[in-house]
Amino acid sequence: MHTLTARLPYSDALPLFRQLKGDGPACLFESASATDKSSRLSVIGIQPTLELIGKDNYLDIRLLDIRGAVFYDFVKTTYASFIESERAGRLLLHIPKTPFHGPEEARLERQNIVQPLRHLLAEFKATDKNFMGFYGALAYQFVFQFEDLEHTKPCPEPDFHLFLFDNILLFNHLTQDLSLYVTRLTEQAAQKDLDILIQKTNLQHWDPADEANDSVRAALAEDSLHIGKFVASPDDETFKKQVERGIQLCNEGELLEIVLSRKLTAPVSGNLLPLYERYKSINPSPYLFYFDFGDETLLGASPEMMLRYENGRATLRPISGSIRRSEDPIEDHRLMMQLLNDPKENSELDMLIDLGRNDLARICQPGIDIEHYRIVEKYSHVTHTVAQLSGTLQPRYTGFDALIASLNAGTLTGAPKIAAMQYIEEIEQHTRGYYGGSIGWLLFNGDVNTAITIRTAHVRDGLLSFSAGATLLYESVPENELRETRIKAGAFMAAVERFLVD
Repeated sequence: MHTLTARLPYSDALPLFRQLKGDGPACLFESASATDKSSRLSVIGIQPTLELIGKDNYLDIRLLDIRGAVFYDFVKTTYASFIESERAGRLLLHIPKTPFHGPEEARLERQNIVQPLRHLLAEFKATDKNFMGFYGALAYQFVFQFEDLEHTKPCPEPDFHLFLFDNILLFNHLTQDLSLYVTRLTEQAAQKDLDILIQKTNLQHWDPADEANDSVRAALAEDSLHIGKFVASPDDETFKKQVERGIQLCNEGELLEIVLSRKLTAPVSGNLLPLYERYKSINPSPYLFYFDFGDETLLGASPEMMLRYENGRATLRPISGSIRRSEDPIEDHRLMMQLLNDPKENSELDMLIDLGRNDLARICQPGIDIEHYRIVEKYSHVTHTVAQLSGTLQPRYTGFDALIASLNAGTLTGAPKIAAMQYIEEIEQHTRGYYGGSIGWLLFNGDVNTAITIRTAHVRDGLLSFSAGATLLYESVPENELRETRIKAGAFMAAVERFLVD
C-alpha cells in the first residue's frame, strides 16, 4: 500500500463535509472539548471501498469500489468454506458462532462473523499511521458474538456496520492544519487520486460563490427537515416499575448495579445535517459524529470514550455520576458539590472503575493505572464525574482485542456485566440497537478510537430514535432515575425543537 498526503489551510470540518460527502456513505467525527487528548482531531471519510454488515451468523460484504478488491478477495479466499452466496461484488458468509472454553484468547478467537474483520486487520497491518481502516458502529448486541447471552427479542439493527475508508481528511485542532490522506495499491494511483481530492477540497474551501451557495443549501436543508411527535418507551410509570425491579435485584445481591434505559421515537423526513449542526452547537462534546451509512444514519454528541488504543496503551474513560446543570453559576456550583458529596453517585463511579480495571487486566500486562479519578466534566444540561484508566497491552493482543474485551461498557450495563446484560434483556421492553455500543475507527496500523454510542440519534426507514439511561443501585429512588433520563435527553430535545411539526 502507498499513502500520499497533502496539507491545506485549516478550516471548519462541517462545511467541508457538507460539500464533499455526496450521496454515498460518509462519516464526520468532530470534537469540541479540550479535556482529553482524544479531542485533538476531527476526521472526514469519503468514498469508501468496502462495506461490512454483520448480524447473528451472517456477514454481508459489499465491494463498493474496485480499490477494495484486494480485501474482498482475501476474505473470499480465506473463508471460502463459509460462503453462502456471491453475486455482483456482494459476498454473504454464514459463520455460526461456536462454543469456547479456556483462556481469554480462546474467547476472542471463537468462530463467529467478527473473525474476518480481525483477520483483515492482521493481514493488512500497516507500519505507519495513514488513517486507513474500518469506520463505523458496533451495536450493543455486538458483544453477544463473544459472550453466551440469550436474546429475548428480535433486534432490527445489525450487530455491526463498518466501511473501509482510504480517503481521509484530518483536522488537527492543536496545530491548526488540515491533512489529506490517500492510500492506494500503487504510488501512481495514490498521486492521481490525491490530486483530484486536493482540487475538490480547494474548490469547496476557497470559492466565495460556492460558500454562498453552501449557506443557501444549508438553509434549504433546515427548512426541509421535519420531526413528528415523540413517543417514550416505556412510559413513566412502567419505567419506574422497571427501576424498582432493578433495585430489588441489587438488594437481593444478584447485582451491584444495573443501567436501564428509555427510548424516544418519532417520524422524521428531510436532510439530517441541520439537526446535527444544531445539536453540536447546543451540546459540544468530546465525541461528535455524523455517520451516513446509506440506509441509516447515526448522529451524536457522546461525552464518553469507549476505548482508545495508541502506542501500546489501552485507555478507558468511564463516566458515572450525574446531576443537572443550572444557568445560575452559584446554583450550578452547589449542584456540582452535591454531586461530589453524594455517596450513591460516588459508588456508581467506583464500581465502574473496578469493572474497567478488570476488563483491561484481561488483555494488559499487570499494573492498571488510574490516571484520573473523579474529574468533573460539565455539559450543556448535565454535570458528570469521570475517571481514566490505562494499561500496556500484552504482545499477543491487538487494540481491537482490547475493545472486544471491554465491551459492553459498564456505564451502560451495570455490574457484574454479564448478569446485568442478561437482566437488561429480561427487563427492558425495547431493543437497544446501537445505543450502548460503540462508534469510531479501527485503523490498519492498530490504533483504535471509539466512543460509547450515547446521546445519539439513530434514523432508519423514516423513524428517529434516541435513548437515555440511568444507573441503579440499591439506594436508588425511581422518581430520581426517571428524572436522570430526562436530563440526559435534554440537550437533544432542545436541538429538535425547531424541527418539530404537528
